[in-house]
Amino acid sequence: MNLDALWQRNRRFVLGFLGGVLGFFLLLWIFTSSASSRQAAASRSISRASLDLRSEMYGEAQERETQQRLSELRTLNADLGARALPVWRKEFRLPQGKAPAQYYIELTGALRQDLIAWALRNDCDVDETLGLPPVSPTQQQAVERVLRGLDVSERVVRLAVEYGARSVEKMSIAERSRRAGNARGAVLDLTPVEIEVVFGGVSPAPFLRALLAEGENGRPIGLAGIEVSPPNPRKRERRVLLEFAAGVMPETGVEDSQL
Repeated sequence: MNLDALWQRNRRFVLGFLGGVLGFFLLLWIFTSSASSRQAAASRSISRASLDLRSEMYGEAQERETQQRLSELRTLNADLGARALPVWRKEFRLPQGKAPAQYYIELTGALRQDLIAWALRNDCDVDETLGLPPVSPTQQQAVERVLRGLDVSERVVRLAVEYGARSVEKMSIAERSRRAGNARGAVLDLTPVEIEVVFGGVSPAPFLRALLAEGENGRPIGLAGIEVSPPNPRKRERRVLLEFAAGVMPETGVEDSQL
């Protein structure tokens, strides 16, 4: 067989075949080299991450500084709460060893009798409900919530009578709380309280000043809103609508669980 003639006749095919084989091995080398580089880079990244995880991110000094700052913020939080939230007096708190419903009935019954009678002796007509819900709460949390509102109501009634109010009307203590806080959890469990105080021949200004002075004297009353209506010449009266928010600061453990 004439090899020269065979080569001339199949030269294009042979060269194409050899070029394809060479290209195949070249591409295989490129891909293998690239994969090895990526694997080596990934291994180095994993090694660095493992070292970072084994090493301490913060030292003892940073931890002590963080704990000190947290303690300062808790103190500031408690101080601001004490200045803004109503004082929750002992007699309106549930005593140990007594059923919440029983204590609620005894306290509200005695308060209705004494407070309303005292107000009438001073020429002031007070809403007989004192703003209490029509159905007495039985659960401890609900009882505490209403008693916080009743604590505020009693203080407002006494101030109103002292400053010559004609009547205290439309009292309302919400049994359901209004929660205020951020998206991760409620910060305050608030009890809304609304009271309308009516003044006849005297100005409501001294009463309002006394109401505001409660907070200045370290006995905040949780005042959230005041609306003073224009004088009514026909009835010779002026109405003051008051809104309060009675609440307590959350426990530290509950607060920390939101962090």
